[in-house]
This record gives sequence, structure tokens and C-alpha cells, in this order.
Amino acid sequence: MPSSEQIDAFFQKLEQAAPFPEAELAALAPPAVVEEWKSIGATQSAPWIWATPRELCLVSFLTPNARFTPLASFFVFSLSWMFFLHPGASEARAATRTQLRLQALPNPAAMAALKERLQKLRDVSGSLEGIGLQMSSDACRAAAGSSLVLWERVARQRDVVNSTRSFDVTYPFLGVLGAIHVEDVWHLFPQPDPLGARGRIGHIYARPSMKRAREIRDASAELQNEKGTDKLEKRIVNKFFAVYKAHAIEHVGEGSFTYHLGYPFRNYDLPSADGGQAETGFFDMFDAHAQQQVDAHLVKHEEAKKHGKLKGKHLRHALNWANVTNALGDTAFDAWNTAIDLNAIKAAQLIGDFSEKFAEEMSNIPMDQRAFTKAFVIAMLKMQTIWLESTNLKAHSEIRDNLPAASNDEKLTAAWRCMALVKALQLGRAATSTNPHGAKKMHVVKRSALASDAHRQEFEAALNALGMEPGQHAAPTAEVADASRPQTAPALARSAWTSEAAQEAVTTLQQW
Repeated sequence: MPSSEQIDAFFQKLEQAAPFPEAELAALAPPAVVEEWKSIGATQSAPWIWATPRELCLVSFLTPNARFTPLASFFVFSLSWMFFLHPGASEARAATRTQLRLQALPNPAAMAALKERLQKLRDVSGSLEGIGLQMSSDACRAAAGSSLVLWERVARQRDVVNSTRSFDVTYPFLGVLGAIHVEDVWHLFPQPDPLGARGRIGHIYARPSMKRAREIRDASAELQNEKGTDKLEKRIVNKFFAVYKAHAIEHVGEGSFTYHLGYPFRNYDLPSADGGQAETGFFDMFDAHAQQQVDAHLVKHEEAKKHGKLKGKHLRHALNWANVTNALGDTAFDAWNTAIDLNAIKAAQLIGDFSEKFAEEMSNIPMDQRAFTKAFVIAMLKMQTIWLESTNLKAHSEIRDNLPAASNDEKLTAAWRCMALVKALQLGRAATSTNPHGAKKMHVVKRSALASDAHRQEFEAALNALGMEPGQHAAPTAEVADASRPQTAPALARSAWTSEAAQEAVTTLQQW
């Protein structure tokens, strides 16, 4: 877990390396809209650019049936996952979480009873718990078990959804907006991301405005927000109720909607009267990510996966930007503008690029972990064990002694991080276990290098970057590794050495 000093350093670096593009974003919105955002932010002692994504998310929640179709076979839906990030007190929050975790642990008898009950529900088709257990037992989905809560017993006491106790889900989409501390999402970044959850979340940060009392008073006066009233809340209703009405059949009639698989959608498109400017902007953005996906394919899997999502991930902001400007511009609900213009696409790119820059900064291993990570990787490379396995490494004395206050999940994260570094340096092959039940494990087999290998010098450069001599490295031959493969371990093909990736990994390691 990063320390308070490292969190402060992270945000200082973020403010310098990736400042939020305020001026560029303000130029894309009507001046009156920007002024209103500034006043709203000031009443909450927050920067105006916190008001912007908040209202983008608000209209997305009101329009789950809005659909942007820049291509006939490419749909962009409105709902997004957005989090505001802000500095927090690492030690206090970590201690609080640990205490809550301990208080929440049931006694062994309760745990056994719950396990027996869930097993009985496993084969019940109408049971949400049963569906969750079936999903988690699927080999392709089991990796989600540690990150995804499929049901919540505390919040919902019904075991079975049936005809007498049921509810309708009009649109099967989920929108998320929250304000959290870096420590709350830090574990998303060093760990593998099998379901792509990390790539679907957007993060926003801006330096707090810390308004003085007179400034807050003046901002309230500009919005005619008086003491003891609910005028700010009424503003939300008055401005954004039109958004809902423009997407409700009972207000605008079925003629405004297109049914797709039984769901009525209100379609949005690129404008036809702008000389193709918005379409060109969309093509340029889409094709840039498509090319980066091609370049990373079968070379950098995570990078290729990221750019595959980025072709459309942030375009939902363009859809919501159009609806926010419609609402704040007092567009009548029955004369709604469903064109996504170039300004909306540019705004989406600005917000998206900033969000991705934040993710890049978060993906760096925190400074206090780097020395330990290098030291433990060296220890791993010296081990005589043929197949290194994450659960065993988690219990290793070096992790136990160096991370005495860490939880089991945090120790497992440290082990996975070290295994990922071995793979990134191409000093080993890694893959998750194939067990159909239970939590997945990570397996690593170290790479051996012969004197005749063409990449021998680059292999030794990777060891030198860690501070190791070639003779200290212990690795099995491919034949020995195959012969001793554990039952739940996948067959690991000997991958080709990539010089470019090796140089990039070594350069990064040398900067530590």
C-alpha cells in the first residue's frame, strides 16, 4: 500500500505531467454553460471541471436508451464508470479497512453454514447466488472472483427471483459515479486485469479550488441560491428533466425510437450539415487506436486490448456532452438535437486522454515497492524450484518479513507483481492456472539462455539491470519444465525473444 508521502508525490507529479485541459475544454462549450459550471463548482469549493463529468454522468444515468451510431455496426451507449480521485490518508484508511475486515469475518460455524447453503443454491436456476457460483466455476470467469462481487447478501435477503417476487430491468446497463481515494483503486493497476475492468473505468482528478467563504457566498448569489432553500437541487431537476423526457416514450412517442432486440433506443448520429468535420474527427480518433492495436497485436497483449477498448470507450462522453449542452441550452424535449458534432467528439477526446494519462501514472509500481520488488525477483531467479506458484510465493519468508502488516490479498498482489516483472523482462513465462474451481493461481517458469542463443547479450543485460550475474540465475530446460508441470498449470510454449520489449523493460528498470 502506498504511503501518505507517496500519494502526495503521485498527485504532485500528476498535476505537472497531466494537468486537466481546462482552457481547451472550456473552448468547446457555450460560454454560458462554462460560467454556470464555474459557479456550481465554487458553491462546493470544487474546481468547475468536477461539475462537468458529474453532469455528464448524470445525463448518462437518465438516458440508458441513448445510442450513438457513428457506424452502422458500431454502437456507443451513454452509461459510463467514472471516479473522482483525491488524496487520502493512507495509514488511517488502511487501518480502518483492516479493522472492518476483521469485524466482518464470521465465526467458523457461520462460515461453514454459509458455504453449505450456497452449495445448495448452486444448481437452482432462479437463484442469483446459484448463477454467481456457476459463473465463478467457469474457467473463463473464475479469475473475476477476487475482484467482482456477483451478489450481496447483506443488501438483498431474497434467495430466488420468481414471478411473485420479481423486478424489471428495463435496460441491462450499469452506470457508476463515485469519489474515492487512490488507495481504494490502487490494487486494480499492478494486478492482472482478466475481465478488463481497469480498462473500462475512467478517472478524473483536478487540484481542489479551496474557495474562501466570500467566494462561495458570491457563487451562491450568482445562482440565486439562498440560505435554507433547495434551489441548487431544483436547478438539477429543472435543467435535466428535459433530458429524461426526450428519452421517454410516454413523452415523445414511439416514433423517436428504434427497437433493437426488444429494447427501444433513441439513436444519435454524426451531423450531415457540417461538411463531414465530425465524421473526419471520429475516423481519425478511431483509426489511430486501430493502428496502435495492430502494432501491439501479439507483441503487447495488454496494450492491444487497451486500444481495442479506446476506439469507443470515451465516445460515450461525446454522447453525454451533446445531451448536457442540450439541457443547459434549454432545448425543448420534443425538439431534441440528436447530432454529435465535432466539439462533442473533441471534448470526449480531451476527457478520455486525461483519464488514460492518469491510468498510465497509476500503473507504475509505487516507489516504496520497487526496491523490495527487485530484491524478491532476484530471490525468485535464484530459486531451484522449477514451477513458481503465486500462493507459495505469497507465504515466502521475504514477503512475510518485509510486509508484516499487509493482508493476504496485499501479499498476493506483491507476489503477482514480482511474477509480472519476471515476465516483462522475458526472464520467464507466466500464465494463470487451469483449475475449474476455486481461485486462480499464477505459474511462472524461468527462461534458460544458452551461450549460443542470439539474444544471450540482451538476456544478460536484463539480469545486470536487476543486479545479478548470469551464473546466479537458475532455470530449468524446456524438457525438464514440461516433465514436471503441475496438474493445474497450463502448457507454456517457449516464446520468441523480443529485442524491443527487452530494451524497454531494461530501460524502465534502470530508472528505478
